[in-house]
Amino acid sequence: MILPMKLSTTLLPTATIAQLLPVGLNHIQVTPVLSKLHEICAANHWNPPIFDCCKEEGPRHLKLFTFKVIILIREASTMILECIGNPRSKKKTAADDAAEGALWYLKHTGYQPKHRKNKKGF
Repeated sequence: MILPMKLSTTLLPTATIAQLLPVGLNHIQVTPVLSKLHEICAANHWNPPIFDCCKEEGPRHLKLFTFKVIILIREASTMILECIGNPRSKKKTAADDAAEGALWYLKHTGYQPKHRKNKKGF
C-alpha cells in the first residue's frame, strides 16, 4: 500500500530561511534521486536541499525513519518547499522517498533541470 506524501509550500521571511541553511546532507549516502534533486537546485541557483530525519519510531530492531526535505525556491518571492516522505526501515530509502516527493512537485510545477548543450549545440 502506498501512502500519500505530505507536501507543503510556505512563504517565510528571510530571517527564518537563514536559520534553515546550516543543516545539510552530511549523514546520507547520495543516490541517483538525491543527485537529481541537487542537480535541479544547482541549475536554478538555489541552495542545496536540506534533509532532516524528522521522526524515528519503533523498537531498535524494527526502527522506521521518516525524512523531510526542504528546498528554498528563490524566484520573485522566496518559497520553501517541504516534502515529508513515508516511514522506511533505512535512512537512505527514507531520504530517497522525501526527495522523490520533491522531484514530483518540481516536475509538475515546471522546474526542470536546465540541460547544458555540448560544444556541438546538443
